[in-house]
Amino acid sequence: MTTRYCRAGPEDADAIERFLSRYSETSMFLRSNLAECGIGNREGAHATDYILWREDDDIRAVFGLTRSGYLLVQMPDRVPDLATLIPFWAGRHVLGMSGVSDQVGNVLPALGLLPDQDDLVEDEPLLVLDLHDLATGDDTLRAVCSGDGDILSNWFCSYGKETGLPFSKVDIERRVQSALVDGLVQILESEGQPVAMTSVNAAVENTIQIGGVFVPRSVRNRGYGRRVVAAQLAQARDNGVRCAILFAANKAAEAAYAAIGFRRIGTYRVVMFNTPRTIVG
Repeated sequence: MTTRYCRAGPEDADAIERFLSRYSETSMFLRSNLAECGIGNREGAHATDYILWREDDDIRAVFGLTRSGYLLVQMPDRVPDLATLIPFWAGRHVLGMSGVSDQVGNVLPALGLLPDQDDLVEDEPLLVLDLHDLATGDDTLRAVCSGDGDILSNWFCSYGKETGLPFSKVDIERRVQSALVDGLVQILESEGQPVAMTSVNAAVENTIQIGGVFVPRSVRNRGYGRRVVAAQLAQARDNGVRCAILFAANKAAEAAYAAIGFRRIGTYRVVMFNTPRTIVG
């Protein structure tokens, strides 16, 4: 049996997707980036450099580093010599990593990227929902519009602080502009006032991953978080989506999502470095 690490090329795209689709719930960023940017695209923030672990001709693990500096992994079985990844990415800057908790915990030390006490390391419940089982209400969401700029700025600022990822002014402005253009962020209103937002983090075929759910403190504990997600998923289901994935930031959020029908299937780790790290070859 021949085993090796290798950099993926465009000819590997179909095989990578077949492998990742077997672990869809924990491969959404890898799959979404592949669908959006392909292999070899160096322009978009989500463009990803894929490294494969092969046994003979079979892919057994996929590692990714996005152009913007985020590491991703799908490694269902432990593979040897993870430090062999270093030469592929020597000199590249890394802002953070996400993936199944134990997989992230194995890859980062091998790359010499151990988090310290100032870095964010969170293990979050990974939840899944078959949208046929979705418990919905009568809420309708609306797209953001040009008049939402100030609201979105305040909400993104608060969201960043509360999740331990305080965004810079530039980051907030970029997020606002993206929300106004790409249509991924949607808003729930109550009595004509915006009370919650939600967005799509990743989408592949009939599966979406929800993220960026936020309810301002002044209107919390009124069920708006559950309602905004349920309304978004009802809309997605009507458009042919069959499965939804999300992470719960805390127990209250997990309980709210469980009320919609989500069930826990594992733990997902998010690591964000306080200052960018460099992979040293």
